[in-house]
Amino acid sequence: MATQAGIGSFLTKTLIVVFAVGGLLTYVDILAESRIESLRENIGTIGGRAFWSDFERKLDGLADPTSDLPAEKKQKILHNIKVLSDRWRPFVDAAIAAEPKPAQPAN
Repeated sequence: MATQAGIGSFLTKTLIVVFAVGGLLTYVDILAESRIESLRENIGTIGGRAFWSDFERKLDGLADPTSDLPAEKKQKILHNIKVLSDRWRPFVDAAIAAEPKPAQPAN
C-alpha cells in the first residue's frame, strides 16, 4: 500500500510539473509571438517619405550647434570611454589572438 501511495504522489507531482512547464512554455510562446508581430509592424514603417522626412529633421536637430554638449561633459564622456577601453583591451586582444587564422588558398 505504501508503494501505491508513493507512486500516486509521484504521478501527481509529475503532472503538476508537466502542466506548469507547459503553461510557462505557452506563455513564452505567446509573448515571443506578440513581440515578433510588433517588430514586423514597426519594420513596415521604415522607409518612405515620412521616414526620410523624420530622419532629416532629427539629423538637422542633432547637427544644430545649440544642441551641442558642454565641453566638460564631452571631456567626461571621452575619459570614461578611455577608461573602459583600457579596462577591456586585454580581453579583446586575447580573443583576437586566440581566433583561428583563415586558411590561405593554394596557388
